Order: sequence, then C-alpha cells, then structure tokens
Amino acid sequence: MTEHRSDDALTSLLRAGDPAADDPGLDSRERALIRQRMLATSREGRRQMIGWLVPAATAMALLALALGLALRQPRTPLYEPVAERAPDAPASSIGQQIQFTTDSGILVVWVLQPRLSS
Repeated sequence: MTEHRSDDALTSLLRAGDPAADDPGLDSRERALIRQRMLATSREGRRQMIGWLVPAATAMALLALALGLALRQPRTPLYEPVAERAPDAPASSIGQQIQFTTDSGILVVWVLQPRLSS
C-alpha cells in the first residue's frame, strides 16, 4: 500500500512540474501532416538503403566469384625449372640443377654448366 501512495505522490509531483501541462496539443490537421512527413521519410530511407545495398551485394558476389575462380586454378611454381638442354645444343652442354631451401624459407637454385673443351 505504501508503494501505491508513493507512486501517486510522485505522479502528482511530476504533473505539477510539467511545463507542457497547459499546452492544448496538436490539432488533427497538424497530426496528419506530421504523420504524412514521417511516412514519407521512412519510405525515402528505404529507398536510400536499397540504393547502396544493391551495389554492395553485387560487389560481394563478384568478389566471391573471383575468389572461387582463383582457388580453382592450378598454382604455378615460384620458379621455372631449367631446361636440361636446348634441342639444337650438343649433349655435352647439359647442366645440372641443385636446389635447396634455407631454414628461413629461401629457395636457392644453382645450375652447374660443364666447361666446353675446345
């Protein structure tokens, strides 16, 4: 019971201090104008959201497609293997290729070419 009385006292205190208590409020014409403006603003907001949503969705779809295609393509090696010899080169010009990877991940490739004796 004491809570109900304190709520009533608080309500009457707030109503007594309300600066807009004597304001008659809006008439029906003003309420209709405000409602019309609010509805027009909400429609415009939806149009603006759709305006940027379509290009963003298109960009995301293209990005997903490009990523999918990039992952499907076979990977190319980081280095081109050295041809053992050119078709018109003599058999004595064949080089030997030595490859190793350092601890830090650097690939080292040496191609040893035999000396051509004249």
